Amino acid sequence: MPFLFEIVGHANSIQTKYQFVAVPKPGANGLLSIQAMDQSPQNSLVVSASTIVELISNGQINRDTYHPVSALGNNCWLLISNRGDEKIGVASLAKEKRLVMGSIGNGSISHLTGLMLQKKYNFEFENIPFRSTGEATILLVGENGINLAVDTPQNYKNFKIKNPKVQALGNFCPVPDPHLPNIKPLIAQGINAPLIFNTFLANGAMPEERRRELGKILDDSLKSIGSKEIAEKCSYMVPALQGLNINDWYWENYNKYLITRNRFAKQLEAAKN
Repeated sequence: MPFLFEIVGHANSIQTKYQFVAVPKPGANGLLSIQAMDQSPQNSLVVSASTIVELISNGQINRDTYHPVSALGNNCWLLISNRGDEKIGVASLAKEKRLVMGSIGNGSISHLTGLMLQKKYNFEFENIPFRSTGEATILLVGENGINLAVDTPQNYKNFKIKNPKVQALGNFCPVPDPHLPNIKPLIAQGINAPLIFNTFLANGAMPEERRRELGKILDDSLKSIGSKEIAEKCSYMVPALQGLNINDWYWENYNKYLITRNRFAKQLEAAKN
């Protein structure tokens, strides 16, 4: 994401104590960048690709190993389908008898969203795990067994060119994406899906004092670049611009996600019995 390099570049320009070096490692919902950080020096940062809460709750990384430093904010990812009608939104799935979600695993935000849709519209639902959301969306575009996925607005636009049947039925922000104003937020459609957000993380070896110092540098960079540019290029809500403490904001959202995840886990267990 070029905007991340802009933030890091600005952070370099406003201070001299630390040198920031940006190394792109996109893919697999942040796993590739986290794996790269595991092999890097101890005083390193990583930007989660959007769904760090999923990686923590699925046990793929340890909550005590990585700590939030600064956050970009909510990310307006989209619920994408090769069924339904974009003009109507998720309600257009009500007539479906069976839908298959491609996600990064059970308990992921994609999986939970599919379960919410199933509960609301009573269709048969299956969740198939993939290493990355992109793998699932590619199968969706090719109409190869996947009907639902969660992906970025940029990917959605590209995939829709390849297959006009691809529809965006809702976004994961509390408000419409300014670039896709006709796609309604899921929460406005009665689907209380967990938020998706990008976060700068530090590995556990980095002292708290240094994490706080780096967090202030990054937050100052976000404020200096300006809220309008951030809203246009990246996200809806940025903690640094709202005066919110990143740790409080981060774990509050994480705990909301776990509450939703645990509620559905109990419902699934009760259904089996």
